Amino acid sequence: MTGLTSNVPPPREWAAKKEWIRDLVTVTLKKVLPEFNGKLGFINQGKNNGRDIPMVEVKCDSAAAAAAIRKRFAETRKKDPKIFGRLYIANSVSLSTRVRVDIMKAIAKKLTNKVVAAHVAAYSSRPILHIKDVGKPDNTSRAYTFVDAVSQFGGAVVQDDLEEAYRRAGSAFVGQMEQHFVVLRERPPPSSTSHQSSHSGTKSDPKGGSKSDKDKGKGGKRSREEDNPDEGSSKAKK
Repeated sequence: MTGLTSNVPPPREWAAKKEWIRDLVTVTLKKVLPEFNGKLGFINQGKNNGRDIPMVEVKCDSAAAAAAIRKRFAETRKKDPKIFGRLYIANSVSLSTRVRVDIMKAIAKKLTNKVVAAHVAAYSSRPILHIKDVGKPDNTSRAYTFVDAVSQFGGAVVQDDLEEAYRRAGSAFVGQMEQHFVVLRERPPPSSTSHQSSHSGTKSDPKGGSKSDKDKGKGGKRSREEDNPDEGSSKAKK
């Protein structure tokens, strides 16, 4: 939630300020959805520049309540864009988390067959891969975090399976996000030629051998020639 406003200034004391922000969030949510029961799990405050009320991340007591609030906010704001002023409410799941969900969905699809069922709940800030033997009780289900899922089952997916994750990451992938997604770097998209050559000598193919070995059979030589196109073309002429 961003754009919160209040006629009452925040207290200076930290504990009192926490209660003040909780009351403000509760009142604001009830304005959006009058039937909201007011039960909140936690409220995380974002950075504050000293003048504006900080952005807050709020956990409702149920996913249904959170969805109902966002739906009512969107519907009401669409009818009258000015009714809530600067207030903005959205799902707190970040782009990185959505990419994680896409990767885990790709893994779940690969693992699912006649005897095993796998799924991942979308729009969760802490996505979990659930795997269950078909026809067996629910208590036999296994749960895996993103790290565990990729560590144990990451080899089951190839680049084509991660198409949705690449699409969602878009241009934001190259940079800080890239550091957190080794599985996406394993087989870069065709358009990232320079990125591919810089890593091809070090990344291993699940079937054995580096990608450069499989493509050219010349180890790191391909990377050096790609870095210097003129040198590569001159050698080809010879």
